[in-house]
Amino acid sequence: MLSTFNVFFWAIVQFFLLFAIDCREKKDISALFKELHLINFPVTVVMLITGVLSLICFVAKIAVVMPDPEGLNKYWSMGIVNGRNSGIFNNPIPCASAMFIGCIAAAWNLFYSANKKSNRIFYIISYIVGFLCIQTTLTRTYVYGIYLFSAVAAFVGFFQYGRTRFKGAKKFLISFGSMFLVAGVLIATGQVTKSGMAAIVEKRETTSILLDVGKMNNSDDNKSIEEIQKEISDSLALDKDVTLSRDEISRLPSFFFPRDELWKVALQVIPHSPVFGFTTGNLAASSLEYGHTEYFENNWATGIPTYHNGYVDIAVSAGLLGLALMLSFLLIQIIQTLKVIFGHSLPDTSARVSFGYGIMTAFLAVHVLFISLFFGTLTFCNLAVCLYFWIVMGYTSRINEIVLSCKGYLSIETVINSIKKVCARHA
Repeated sequence: MLSTFNVFFWAIVQFFLLFAIDCREKKDISALFKELHLINFPVTVVMLITGVLSLICFVAKIAVVMPDPEGLNKYWSMGIVNGRNSGIFNNPIPCASAMFIGCIAAAWNLFYSANKKSNRIFYIISYIVGFLCIQTTLTRTYVYGIYLFSAVAAFVGFFQYGRTRFKGAKKFLISFGSMFLVAGVLIATGQVTKSGMAAIVEKRETTSILLDVGKMNNSDDNKSIEEIQKEISDSLALDKDVTLSRDEISRLPSFFFPRDELWKVALQVIPHSPVFGFTTGNLAASSLEYGHTEYFENNWATGIPTYHNGYVDIAVSAGLLGLALMLSFLLIQIIQTLKVIFGHSLPDTSARVSFGYGIMTAFLAVHVLFISLFFGTLTFCNLAVCLYFWIVMGYTSRINEIVLSCKGYLSIETVINSIKKVCARHA
């Protein structure tokens, strides 16, 4: 019950952010850009600070391990664990997620503040720090995600910027060319970066900081502190050479393993409540009751709290009805965005506005069509990436409404105003 209430609370918060941005009287796109710039600045600052600290953990090869304060796992760790960098976070995934958001905010503000040299330097440094941190986490979804985001942003930005400057096929050639060029440069940079950073720490011994070691002995054996330390070190591979390559992936049964095993369980669970689902608080309980795959029974004794797929999470928790509503909402936003990108010019076709819009739409596209397929971040929760997603969605939706309403498109604002007039007339 408490978990379900928590989800409803964050759903209300996020839709309020979306509605408040999307349904205001303000029609000046430059004012919306200024607001988003103010939001992105503290996001960038926080990312830069946490990113620098996380890189220090990596370069110094520090690993901190302590008992999990929530008791969900045997250990709570940060720094370099299992050859991957968690930074000052307790897992590589939230570290990569935070850096990804920071890179988006820094890239957007870089174009917004392009006329000030000091601002450009600050945002370029911030983007580089976030990019480096993502590479050290070895989190595949965000490593590929930052490549995809940059490529799509380049395509949309050049397409809008060249709408009034290039004619015919030239506009498409420049847009597609820039997309592949940016993707190629970043992929090559990522590979060189990982090799160089791995070489920095290759010869260095890990500085392991183990706190409250005695509390991390979950067995009944009276083990000595040294034995517990050895067990922790072996379990978390604290002495493992940091190569910044995940060689174990080539030995996995499939590229999506173990996520595809979780999705198999979801296919067993959904038919037992296909319309309304099991509610968000019963994901783990429903998987324990109806999941019967070998992998699940051997590895998930307490059930599955998330299926590492936002759409699957919705299908299990809110049923196919909830999934249909979410997909309908997203489809409307996607159609409006595609109409603006390929059918209309923005009121201001300057590089700042064109590439700013490209960055916004690229982030939404990568989040909806890529990241949410491998993490549960599309569902309503208090994760930073989820909150930021709905804020950017609100601003993008509002800009789309402004552009399309100028072309005779029936906007949400027009519908709401019409309803208000009808209500006032019959009051």
